[in-house]
Amino acid sequence: MDNKDSMTMFFDNGMVIITENADGEIYLIKAKNIREILTDWNGDCNFVPSNDARVFFACWNGEPINPYDYTNFESLIQYLRYLQIK
Repeated sequence: MDNKDSMTMFFDNGMVIITENADGEIYLIKAKNIREILTDWNGDCNFVPSNDARVFFACWNGEPINPYDYTNFESLIQYLRYLQIK
């Protein structure tokens, strides 16, 4: 990888999730808010993975979510729902 392929991203606002697709390819989801993630999950699942997908990292407004609060994507969704009503 040369310098033109490198970049720095800051996750100071919104939702960031690093997960994997059904083929095991790791990818990043970035959304403005939790509602965007929940809406896609409850709808057509255009960018969210399957419920049993591994989640490698999750962050809300620049604060990492404790990885002990979820075990896979479905449990992360449950935690995000909790954050919305909290």
